[in-house]
Amino acid sequence: VVPISLSSATRDVVMTNLEAAREQVALPVGLVAQLYVGIPTTTNATPDLMPASQLLSIVAPDIPQDLVRTILPTYLLGVHSYDENQSFLILRVDSYQQAYSGLLAWEPTMPQELAPLFARHPSPRIPSADTASSTPTTTPEFFKTGFVDKVVENHDARVVQNAAGDILLLWTFLDRNTVVITTNEYTLREVIRRIN
Repeated sequence: VVPISLSSATRDVVMTNLEAAREQVALPVGLVAQLYVGIPTTTNATPDLMPASQLLSIVAPDIPQDLVRTILPTYLLGVHSYDENQSFLILRVDSYQQAYSGLLAWEPTMPQELAPLFARHPSPRIPSADTASSTPTTTPEFFKTGFVDKVVENHDARVVQNAAGDILLLWTFLDRNTVVITTNEYTLREVIRRIN
């Protein structure tokens, strides 16, 4: 657990502290750590965990209020040691339909609002002869947000990919009350493994 105590609640301060904590996590590859976002108390006791709705309202000012209202207070913000430290967020919701429509409505601003904490920089790939000569196929998107539908680790997900097909950001439901937001399929696999 990496504690982060926040005395100021501006987006820039919160995001700077979260990003610094993510970068400072030093774990062997494959392990995870929790970023504990605490609200200072008047006593010397352990800071209280900042509720999910409060944290998201600070870091993502354009998050739909319908989504915020369905998110339960307890969450897990964590770091998975992979090719670089990858962030993940596990949220609990009390309404699948409201959360799903809220996440779709959040998509146009989600990547910008979660950056730089949820930013992935995969290693460049050298295109093979087969992929260099083929013409890319595009499928029509119903929502013009940069997100597309994709099955990731046997879960229907909404993902943002780069030109090489690397996932840069994804969100999915693990069940009707659990949402995961992360930056790659390997972190999602580790989250699923640990929850199971």
